[in-house]
Amino acid sequence: MGARWVEMRSAAVAAEEAGFDGLWTWDHLRDPDGDPAGVPECLTTLAALAEVTTRVTLGPPTAEWRRVMNINLDGAFFTLRAGARHMIERGGGGSLVATASLAGVMGAARNEHYSATKGGVMAMIRSMARHQIRANTVLPDWIDTPMTAGHLHGEAFTEKVLPRVPMRRWRVGGDFGGIAVYLASAASSYHTGDTFVIDGGYLVF
Repeated sequence: MGARWVEMRSAAVAAEEAGFDGLWTWDHLRDPDGDPAGVPECLTTLAALAEVTTRVTLGPPTAEWRRVMNINLDGAFFTLRAGARHMIERGGGGSLVATASLAGVMGAARNEHYSATKGGVMAMIRSMARHQIRANTVLPDWIDTPMTAGHLHGEAFTEKVLPRVPMRRWRVGGDFGGIAVYLASAASSYHTGDTFVIDGGYLVF
């Protein structure tokens, strides 16, 4: 347990002893489904806010949050870790490439769990750039596939999103080809810890 964690615990105890009943305490931090009713009172007390508006239903249900974390973040970590261990045992380095998403940079309304995992993947891959292993992330936008076709070719995306893509088309799987070859080959032998945005210019505009 780090010194900072101890300080947090001490602060929570001191707040309770001082009579701040509306504060979330140590136990609340371990219970994601705990009663959030004390949040407005806490903010009002500490910041002297006249009015607090909070959306207590922000984010997905806890079970769904953990399911997506387990697949998108835990799964990516375990896979990359297995690859890194093999490269270390073999010697000579190698190349790890992870796929994230623009949501990891921009966020995603009503999909906080998804964007959190993609931001986590970008941070995680950078920390793996050790032992002569190159570790990079590819950051795509929307991909035109049978699974996404219903959304991408619908009226909302066609009229509101596609005009913001300078290339004026949705990305397809083949658009990954060039960067995949580069990262897997000796051409990228001194390129590591980077994020490659393949979005047709969407993020720029």
